[in-house]
Amino acid sequence: MMLRFIRFNSVSTIRPRIVSGELQITKGLIEKAIQNNELPELKEIFQQNKSLLSPPVKNTLADFISNDFSFYYLLKDHQWSVDQLKSLIKANPGRVDSSWDLYTRHGAPEEDELIHHIIESLIEEEDWAKVLYLYQKLNDKKTFSEGFFEKLIEKPEILPFFQLEKEFLQSRIKDLDGLAFLSVFQQIYKDVDFEILAKGLGINMKMKLEQPSQFIQDYKRLTGETISYSIPDIVEHIESNKLDIHEQPESLLVRMKLIELYAMEKNDFEAALKKYHQYQTHTDFGMEIIQNTLIQAYCLKAFNESKPELIPIIEALMLENIPIKIIQSLILTHSQFDADKSLEIYNKYIQQVSTKPNESQRSSAGLLNESIMLAYLYNNDRDFATIIYDKVQNSGLLNEHEMSCLKRLFKVYGDAYIEDDWVKAKPILHQHIYSTMRNL
Repeated sequence: MMLRFIRFNSVSTIRPRIVSGELQITKGLIEKAIQNNELPELKEIFQQNKSLLSPPVKNTLADFISNDFSFYYLLKDHQWSVDQLKSLIKANPGRVDSSWDLYTRHGAPEEDELIHHIIESLIEEEDWAKVLYLYQKLNDKKTFSEGFFEKLIEKPEILPFFQLEKEFLQSRIKDLDGLAFLSVFQQIYKDVDFEILAKGLGINMKMKLEQPSQFIQDYKRLTGETISYSIPDIVEHIESNKLDIHEQPESLLVRMKLIELYAMEKNDFEAALKKYHQYQTHTDFGMEIIQNTLIQAYCLKAFNESKPELIPIIEALMLENIPIKIIQSLILTHSQFDADKSLEIYNKYIQQVSTKPNESQRSSAGLLNESIMLAYLYNNDRDFATIIYDKVQNSGLLNEHEMSCLKRLFKVYGDAYIEDDWVKAKPILHQHIYSTMRNL
């Protein structure tokens, strides 16, 4: 009888026999209804005749939930198998119940594939507290980390709570920057090379990870647990383990960053000089680089705090071979006291430096011209800055990109001078020069 139905009959013609119980609800019957687009009529039969929904019938209907999710509302007391629950959650349109609602309502098993799917939907909803809760239930977190990490790294302040495997984080950190780098670095800082250690120290100077208070509150509401993570003291780790004076050549990168930290960020020149003398005692390697970093720090302080008394110290520290960034620092430092002295330094070196652009499309000559123009603009001498610009342009020595960099300085000046008040404009230019010097 059932075979004849499948071949010849529709749901509408056999409806009385279904309602009476003469025909059993089977997989074949439902498949035929799907083929004939008659699921709505079949559903109507069940809605009007709830007695037909025996446990076996419900179990059969549950296997077809992906064809019509609305069957779910006839099956709420059904005991879902793992496969059925996966189909239910995957088919869920999310208009009434979220995947999380279905998962918690039906006592879902802690099955990795199912948890993966729910986590993915929660990530789209940015419900990270629930993501963490489910992530902790995964049996195999390693296989999930790859794709998941790309989403999680967009929330660097949350990343440490997931405690991803150290080896995995070590394999990914070189591709990161900014807060994303810092978030990973603070978890593995004890097991990184000197290059990563120095980069982490440098980023840590400029950026801070904030505890995600809303996320912590959400997780506590969900689980009753209070979570947090501690921010490591990177400097203490470096100094207690003497990593800045390690015999490996790459430790020079760490020494540079520590001098920068103490002198430029903390303005603690006593500590910076103590480090400087320690490095002189323990290693000769790279001391000229350390010395130049200290010169930059003194230049920054002299300019920012208007302290001409620091100029003799800067001059005493000067080496025979002077990098371009030190010449720039000297030009900009003297702009605070005497722009003509800046011009003297510029004239001394401009004929000696290259006009060939580097990989950043900047040449040494272009950088010095930018510094001297900025020095005169800082002294409200736009006319002389224009003379320099015109002379450089007429020389044809700099490419179009470098000339656009020089031209941009007039916009910086104009933006600062927008209220036509030099008293208000100069502090804005001061901050621009400070930032320029700090980033050399």
